[in-house]
Amino acid sequence: MPQLQQAAEVWGVKTQWLALQHAPPAKLFRFSADGSAFTEIGSITLEGTEIMADALAVDEADNLFVFEVNGSNSRLLSVDPVSAEASVIGEFLPNREIRGAVIDFSGRLLVVDNQQGEFFEVNMETGAIEGTPLSFTYNREPFHPTLLYQCDLAHAPNGDIHLSVARSIYKLDVRSGELTLVHTDLGSGQEGWEDIAIMGLAYAWAECGGNLLYALDAHRQEDIYSLDSRCSYGRVTVFANIIPSFNSGGADLASYPGMATNMPPRLISQPVNVAALVGDSVQFEVVARGEGPIQYQWFYNETPLNGETGQSLGLSNVGTIDSGSFAVAVSNPHGWTTSRPASLEVAGIPRTLIRTSLSWPEVLSRAGFLLEEAESLGADWSHSSLVPGIVDTNCVIFLDRKVKQKLYRLRRP
Repeated sequence: MPQLQQAAEVWGVKTQWLALQHAPPAKLFRFSADGSAFTEIGSITLEGTEIMADALAVDEADNLFVFEVNGSNSRLLSVDPVSAEASVIGEFLPNREIRGAVIDFSGRLLVVDNQQGEFFEVNMETGAIEGTPLSFTYNREPFHPTLLYQCDLAHAPNGDIHLSVARSIYKLDVRSGELTLVHTDLGSGQEGWEDIAIMGLAYAWAECGGNLLYALDAHRQEDIYSLDSRCSYGRVTVFANIIPSFNSGGADLASYPGMATNMPPRLISQPVNVAALVGDSVQFEVVARGEGPIQYQWFYNETPLNGETGQSLGLSNVGTIDSGSFAVAVSNPHGWTTSRPASLEVAGIPRTLIRTSLSWPEVLSRAGFLLEEAESLGADWSHSSLVPGIVDTNCVIFLDRKVKQKLYRLRRP
């Protein structure tokens, strides 16, 4: 059975729900996952002033991040773990009420926005939104519960991302937003018992040999308890009524979980498809986590590449003959796993030719392509999403930037 290392510390923030007037400040705390110690650090402050904060996250180096929530706007802050003094990282994100956050094994900061019912990545250096926010779905139907402010994100040791909403815990597919129900906490064990409000969720290393989950119930008083996934999520109170100076508010937990040992490595990021021109340099790369030593072997069209045993694969001066499928097998003493294949498509137009001062029609003619031009699209013309200079095996249509309103169709001889 896989075993986890000794339990680490879990961090938390206890805050008041914004709907309440005269809300007290957010309190930063930490506790040992084995229940041996609980420490209240103090109010989170910014330039000496107490602030409202939520959505706590911690990275592999124990750096703390939190979001200041100011009405319907939120901004990313870093937090000193000793003094609880915060520093601004980015500008306020308008109309974003960030209520849950987690940093995954690849170092991405993922957050939940209660205002619009979306999740997305936030750049940890600028505080800006990365990529396109996604909405949640459950059974492929839109999912935006009214209790989304009672939420948190947690990163399991096996790499899964979990979302808690009220008393339910879901597995989140970060690529699509689809949720799969993992567990519903009934508290007393009676069906329909609803006095549960999970507002903090975190996985941490444990000696038990399983994925030990910690949750903070903020329904009436803030209790921290553990849930053991091996035993039907058996509920054990670790700390009761934490920081009793104020209750019935909000809270958040954060911990960076240890990877399970005695298991094959897990790929946190996969190689991506690449489109290139003749003469370009390209690179494929993966990120793997697990017990070492970790070894790599790259494949081209399912054939091992001699000497290509690193985390990344670099190819220089590629030609059309290099087009194909690339993948990597990653192994450690406990087994191996294989990445998804990534394609390389090399078009036969040399980059050196494209970098000349010639117009696009001249460049492509000299590259050996047959050209047709028109003022408008004909019925037999097909669209391609490829950019100028990246040519598929049949044809591509693009608007020449030097000859406005001209459309060109390319055909190989």
